[in-house]
Amino acid sequence: MIVGAAITKRPDLFKVAVPKVGLFDLIGTKDYGNEFGSIYNSEEFDYRLNLSPVHHVKNEGTYPAMLIVTAENDDRVPSFNSFKFTALLQNTSNNSNPIMLRVEERAGHFGASNYAGWVEEMAEIYSFIFHNMGVKPK
Repeated sequence: MIVGAAITKRPDLFKVAVPKVGLFDLIGTKDYGNEFGSIYNSEEFDYRLNLSPVHHVKNEGTYPAMLIVTAENDDRVPSFNSFKFTALLQNTSNNSNPIMLRVEERAGHFGASNYAGWVEEMAEIYSFIFHNMGVKPK
């Protein structure tokens, strides 16, 4: 959620970002009251709205290259958060940077359950970062 909030509030500070298993819709997800306050309390609702990344995506915004990572079986943060955030960012009118979604199948909140899956995920993430930063292999 922190990466998503930072990107939507100050996209000019970033060239590439990889938010992982993020809670991007703090209004549409009524859970997490102990952490972020209740949507049924007006003061706490305003706090959640201010933090909620999906509510700060601007249609005319230019956002950094992003690889949004979620897990198919995440029991802590429903993957619809990542789907919604990705769709909103992909449909902004001024953005030419890639906005991609990576769904880790048969994985939970902490990613792949085996070493090979973890290595594959890290390879994809670092490849995305290096490519979009313009890093050339030697």
